[in-house]
Amino acid sequence: MRKTLAALGFMSTLLVTAQANAVTVTFSPNPTLPFSGSLLETFDSGTVGSAPNNNLLFGGAIYSGSGVIASGTTPGTSAAPFFGPTPGSADTTPYLAVVHGTETITFATPHTAFGLYWGSVDGYNSLTFNTLGGPVTFTGGVSPVSLTASGCQTCLDSNAYVLLQGLTPFFSVTLSSTSPAFEVDNLEIDGPVSTPPVPEPSTWLMMILGFLSVGFVAYRRKSNLMNFRIA
Repeated sequence: MRKTLAALGFMSTLLVTAQANAVTVTFSPNPTLPFSGSLLETFDSGTVGSAPNNNLLFGGAIYSGSGVIASGTTPGTSAAPFFGPTPGSADTTPYLAVVHGTETITFATPHTAFGLYWGSVDGYNSLTFNTLGGPVTFTGGVSPVSLTASGCQTCLDSNAYVLLQGLTPFFSVTLSSTSPAFEVDNLEIDGPVSTPPVPEPSTWLMMILGFLSVGFVAYRRKSNLMNFRIA
């Protein structure tokens, strides 16, 4: 029984890993790379220095956290994403900056794709998708987000449009930064997923593993009780 549980746990781990690897990540120096049926958030209607406005047109997005609308570059706080290819071609429009904290965007319906222009990528920047199968995190500079996590404010290999597709349906995404800062602009999501899908194989395995664990505990209790009666 123990070997069976161990084997199922190992298979579950493999399937969870395979699920994460199934996500397709596209990179482009183009500040906006819309895909079919996308909804866009540019932050241009926000007030610089204030929290972003909830946006009914962007999947019913509700913002919460420490993110603020920024413009230009403020040394030690945030830097405008670099669009290139000419040196100094920084984003001249408002963008979202998450400084020493998190910003969570919650949607009214689930989605499976998320795009953003990611400025001056750092290893302390991360995206966590709160999916129907559990949280999935992508960190700047770590595969499959294989950009250079140098924080360079004028390098095209550290500033790029990043599109993640094939995600397990998610209702919210959290942008995190443990140091200044996480700067993004031109967010995109795909159209809503109308019906939640059948649970992933990894979810089924976790459920089966749970049932087997309960059965194993019951079996051990019954075995111990029989030994006690014989004794």
